Amino acid sequence: MFRDLFTKNKASKAMQMPETLKLGEKTVRVRKITPAEYKELMAVIGNLPNMIVQIIQAPEEDRMAYIMSALDVGMDDLVNVTSTLSNIDADYLASGGVGLDEIVEYITQMAKFNGIGKIVKNLASLLPTTNPKE
Repeated sequence: MFRDLFTKNKASKAMQMPETLKLGEKTVRVRKITPAEYKELMAVIGNLPNMIVQIIQAPEEDRMAYIMSALDVGMDDLVNVTSTLSNIDADYLASGGVGLDEIVEYITQMAKFNGIGKIVKNLASLLPTTNPKE
């Protein structure tokens, strides 16, 4: 009667701390990035910023193709960023049973938790505006 009431998967999720995710068999915390860690992250980020700009600027009807191409080209960069943020070996992330969906979810949650979008907007607001020549 109680057999299917509380499955192992549900129990595992219920016992998981808030702001944690699974990368394969390993549990990682979604946490604040220190300035020192951010600097280390910039060393491994590779071409990801350029690819993101290309995706944003892509025509709406071609955006999915751009995203798929960026995933192919930027896979190593995604793994290296995740490895740096999580302190999990890149080889484990690349071939240790960690899904691409888990990697993307982790990076997305870390970006949201750290307000990366807001930081970029605030920094962009500090840049001088250029007036078009009259």
